[in-house]
Amino acid sequence: MLLKFRPSWDDTVFLITVGGNLPLAVGGWSHPSEINTASYSIWLIIASMLVYSSRAQGASVRLPLGFVVGNVSMLVLAYIRGGSTFNLGAAESLALYGVIGTLCIWLGHGASTGRWSPKLMFYGAVFADVLSFYPQAKQYIEPHEPMTWLGISCFAMWLIASSIVVIKIDRMPQQLREILQRPLSLQQLKLGCVVMEKSLFPLEQIVFIGLLLPLMMR
Repeated sequence: MLLKFRPSWDDTVFLITVGGNLPLAVGGWSHPSEINTASYSIWLIIASMLVYSSRAQGASVRLPLGFVVGNVSMLVLAYIRGGSTFNLGAAESLALYGVIGTLCIWLGHGASTGRWSPKLMFYGAVFADVLSFYPQAKQYIEPHEPMTWLGISCFAMWLIASSIVVIKIDRMPQQLREILQRPLSLQQLKLGCVVMEKSLFPLEQIVFIGLLLPLMMR
């Protein structure tokens, strides 16, 4: 008897996010020097911070969890294949500064108040991820070698996964529509901010990947 597997939207997001690393793995196996272990190590830390802080706030963790598994997989691939690089470029340096700054503030706040705020870590991790996008955007704005379709496909898969979180899991558009149908008040504005805050990480991915993809394809 065949078992019918019907993945939930959470499972779908996780599988797509992890699957987005397959094109990178294919390229990395053929050209191991393209695997920058510094990048994947820093992104692993950021994704782990997002898993912890998102779960503590009751938000979906499948998107950052998919990035955790994907980054670990790429680091394992680099170890097995050999020949990888460790290069702290502009993107890695900015992201690293963001991670260190966030952890310092989070630890200082927790030690002084006795309250370990997951929201503080969440905002810091998203900010560190935003910092890592800036050098990439600058790189593709300037004249550059055409991005391969393998490289473009991984970003496209992450864009799809992020969109599913916002639309199907968090239901942000539906919730905002319901809020806008009520009389405008300060309480409604606060409620709208809470709804958007829950989807902040996938929204960040949608905005920046959506901006990067056209630049990559130029």
